Amino acid sequence: MKDITQGLIQPNGKELERAVLGAILIEKGAIFDVLDIIPSGDVFYSKSAGLVYKAVLELFNACENIDILTVIEQTKKNGDYDLIGGDEKGSYYIFQLTINVNSSAHITTHARIIVEKFLKREIIRMTGKISSLAYDDGDVFEVLDKWQNDLMEVSDYATGSKGFSSYNEMVRDGINSIREAIDADDNIDGSLTGLHTLDKITGKWEAGDLIIIAARPGMGKTSLVMTIVNHAGINLNKNIAFFSLEMSKEKLILRAFSERARINSYKFKNPKDITDEEFERILFQAGEMEKANIFIDDQAGLSITQLKTRAKKLAIKLGGLDMVVIDYLQLMKASVKVNREQEIALI
Repeated sequence: MKDITQGLIQPNGKELERAVLGAILIEKGAIFDVLDIIPSGDVFYSKSAGLVYKAVLELFNACENIDILTVIEQTKKNGDYDLIGGDEKGSYYIFQLTINVNSSAHITTHARIIVEKFLKREIIRMTGKISSLAYDDGDVFEVLDKWQNDLMEVSDYATGSKGFSSYNEMVRDGINSIREAIDADDNIDGSLTGLHTLDKITGKWEAGDLIIIAARPGMGKTSLVMTIVNHAGINLNKNIAFFSLEMSKEKLILRAFSERARINSYKFKNPKDITDEEFERILFQAGEMEKANIFIDDQAGLSITQLKTRAKKLAIKLGGLDMVVIDYLQLMKASVKVNREQEIALI
């Protein structure tokens, strides 16, 4: 791609690209903040920066450490080392990325600007291509169709749209889903909720479902959720992230003891009322609960971005999440300043 188009320098953010790469190299975990924003090295204006990011992604996908030395080795494996300088120049370029970077602060902002510059370059590229076609004697409607298709590709990239799926693609999956449901054992142990009556009404919860539990205050919403979480996490060995924006993790674990050990919750407010037999039940359940992959984050006032980032990190650590619970949605904050009505809509 030429640096200059019609006498103008194409939109780019070379310094931002260096800053993002430098932050990834010096701070473990910084890559998590940009994965969803920058999906590939093609987004970078600098070819060298794009090749370095390509190496970073390959190391990440292979669950390898990401640092200066591992990235240098990966560029060599890819045959890209010579393209970013080769010999000492390649190493020097990668080392230089970290010199003026102290932390990963603002890395998401920088990454979004890099993508915006990329999208502008893509629009310029498409405009030039369509202009050339318009000068030809071809069908003008074909030119318009080509322009619309290219523009939609850029729009989908910007919005993260997955596009349409045809019946041809979906029918087979739908039939397999029905067969699995017919063949599955209709028992409480295989139910994600552990509540047979609820499953009868809702048709069982499945991966990808958004379930909102709504009721007046004090009706037992958190208790119901904890029952479901404990069943799925302890009995079914599911990986669960629980974001409690209202109740502390200490109170939640006591509720879990109460539900699992079948002990009235008021006794946990007056522990001296707990009998020896009940305490033995608590100890037994504690042993079972320790094995569960249930993780509670009780920080109040989380923003949407913070919650997504924490859930994503935990998912990568565990190899996936089966359930994400937020108690409760209205206590979340938007990542941008808007009025409360807009904030709720964003959430």
